Amino acid sequence: RARLLDGQTFSATCGGLLARCLQHEADHLDGILFYDRLPEADRKRFRKQMDQLEKRELSLLRIDAAK
Repeated sequence: RARLLDGQTFSATCGGLLARCLQHEADHLDGILFYDRLPEADRKRFRKQMDQLEKRELSLLRIDAAK
């Protein structure tokens, strides 16, 4: 179920890829990333790569903010 900007609510029943897409977008609204949904073992395995990506993205934000 979801609420539109005008306050109306609607619901959709779906499965498969569409359900995953809707959940992915709903997660974004709640500040949840795909990475957050990975099992703990996978998160540990990818931690170094995620740290490197975060460092790179933060440095790019600083560059853009300086412009």
